[in-house]
Amino acid sequence: MNIPSDHRNDLPLYVYGSTEQVARIFYWFTISILISMLVGVLVSLSTNNIPPIKFLVASVPFVLFPLFLVRRERFEWAAVCLAVVLLILLTVLATVGLGIHQISNLGFPSF
Repeated sequence: MNIPSDHRNDLPLYVYGSTEQVARIFYWFTISILISMLVGVLVSLSTNNIPPIKFLVASVPFVLFPLFLVRRERFEWAAVCLAVVLLILLTVLATVGLGIHQISNLGFPSF
């Protein structure tokens, strides 16, 4: 189905489907990030490593903020905010942790 670009106001997102589908993808992605942060807290608690827990808990509001942008259909800004927050969190956790030997450094190539 070809829809002329002058009739679509969400043309870049139309590749992925409707805006509802893009929002649903963002919601599931954010839930998976929060679950992985919870696992990180539990692992840090099991090793009695308190500083990463503080950073993980402090970053939860910054991970939830892009959901507000998704609700307003500002998907590009939500993706940028989420990428910046995760990159900063990864850098701080690697600095506080084992430095270059931190296992979370495997996430840097994904950014």
